[in-house]
Amino acid sequence: MAQISLETRISDVDIKAFEMFCDERGMNISDVLGLFIRSTIKHNTFPFSVEDELINEKSDDMFYSESNMNELKRRIKAVENGESKLIQHDLIEVD
Repeated sequence: MAQISLETRISDVDIKAFEMFCDERGMNISDVLGLFIRSTIKHNTFPFSVEDELINEKSDDMFYSESNMNELKRRIKAVENGESKLIQHDLIEVD
């Protein structure tokens, strides 16, 4: 199967954070974008809520978005149920 190159504009801050995210999972950006594209095609929808993402981009304070609050509640419940544990670490600085 022939392959093509894809070019896009992404901020330096976002690309560094995304590279770190991918690296922590043993993948690279190309791997993740390939998974995203195949999943989108297979399920004929995005693998996340586009509405939540658009709201977050426009929000002055994304921390209090509905999707983030739901995720925080899910994680708190997991800790309370013993399914997860909190681990203290130093702050990670992102340039």
